[in-house]
Amino acid sequence: MKYWDKISELVHKFTHNELDNKKLDNEFNEALNLLLGDEGNTDIAKALELFEHQRSENLFFIGACHFRLGEHEKAVRYFKKEIKHSSHTTQAVMAAHALSYCHAKGVGVERSRSLSFQYSFMEGQVGGSAKDAYWLALCQIHGLGVAANIQEGMALLRLAARQGDQRAIRKLEKYKERYKNEKN
Repeated sequence: MKYWDKISELVHKFTHNELDNKKLDNEFNEALNLLLGDEGNTDIAKALELFEHQRSENLFFIGACHFRLGEHEKAVRYFKKEIKHSSHTTQAVMAAHALSYCHAKGVGVERSRSLSFQYSFMEGQVGGSAKDAYWLALCQIHGLGVAANIQEGMALLRLAARQGDQRAIRKLEKYKERYKNEKN
């Protein structure tokens, strides 16, 4: 799946679920349709203009427009602003996902596995799935892309297990004895 397809999928989930308990107004819907091309016509410049009209609420979407326009450095700045200004919203989760990708691939920023991991971790903590928590746990426990941190990894593994991830449940049982001296 291409990066934009993944972001587009996240944006669709956002709009269809009307997350963050806010009704989506007509201008916002029009901008989304222009960004995603849902009604057959894509006009990124017009979408950007509409999103900028409601600037403070739409930092992620402004960044997404810049990304689509090939202005990756600008996109990264807006994704970072989204996280800074609204760290526990769906848009912040999408911005963390976008930044993780940008750092992993070196798009708009210098390539950094460590920063990519940090943004993935943030995404997983704020709104990620059990699957996300499981993979982040393994990265933490085994030092994949980051310095090993067994405590953090085990905490994420327990989170994934509580959310019903069967692999996490099995790993917890396996690691129970191995890491019994680590703090819970």
